[in-house]
Amino acid sequence: MADASVPEVDSEALIKPARAGELHLTKWESFLDSWDARIKTVPSRTIFYTATFFLSTLLLACGALIWCFAHYKNHGAQIKDCKSFFLNIEVGNLNDWVVPAGCGSFVKDYTENGQYAADFAAVVETVRAYVNTLGPPASDGLDLWMLDIDETSLSNVPFFERMYTHWGEDEWTDAVQAVWDRWVLEGTAKALAPTLALFHEMRSAGWQIAFITGRDESQRNVTIENLLAVGYSGWQSLTLRTPEEIHDPAALYKSRHRQELVLRGFRIHGGMGDQWSDLQGPASGTRTFKLPNPMYYVG
Repeated sequence: MADASVPEVDSEALIKPARAGELHLTKWESFLDSWDARIKTVPSRTIFYTATFFLSTLLLACGALIWCFAHYKNHGAQIKDCKSFFLNIEVGNLNDWVVPAGCGSFVKDYTENGQYAADFAAVVETVRAYVNTLGPPASDGLDLWMLDIDETSLSNVPFFERMYTHWGEDEWTDAVQAVWDRWVLEGTAKALAPTLALFHEMRSAGWQIAFITGRDESQRNVTIENLLAVGYSGWQSLTLRTPEEIHDPAALYKSRHRQELVLRGFRIHGGMGDQWSDLQGPASGTRTFKLPNPMYYVG
């Protein structure tokens, strides 16, 4: 039986020239009029149910899309290749990431097979070349270089080898934070040799060095002892998070304290850090240098 709900229309005849400069629309108008009449006969209840179904489907689709973006933000799940994932984190394309499932072994291998050490040393050599272009610091003792601590001045690779053996594949939960705090209190982190060598070269040349770390104030003494034990000494200042700053974004916290140093008269020429948040914000200096860190993210 023919479908009585849709009038048959000759599509070729809907719009055709009547004569030069005019269009013949009679059949098109008739078609629209017939549809208008049929729509008016549809019960309002049917329209309501149809609209409700459509909106529900749309909301479910939006919710799924939001979940996908959130999952991508936190896990980088859309990037399946481990090498591509780590390229994206090092150039700052991903935020709030954890190591994707299956890439922990890649992190372990990269960190332990010598490539991490080579990449780290190459960045520090670039810093050295830049510092040498600046010439000697002024005699007033106000020329300053900024350093982060963890994965910039001190290495926590043993923490991942001994205590956090999934190599970053797990979310950084309160439980992981507690294990990290126990590690810090051991005070056994080793110096990252390229940074230590640069530190002494700059201090010998008359540069001031300031540390700003994400560690909290309760860890000040053990941090000082650890730094001194591995060979860092004679720094200008060491800033740690106060209880009031514990939840501040890292870039906000660090830039605030850099600005305080500027207000005290220091000239910040640049700095090094393993996180982009170490380098972002005001008073970061003329040049900043990002060191590799495939293990964790600090925002």
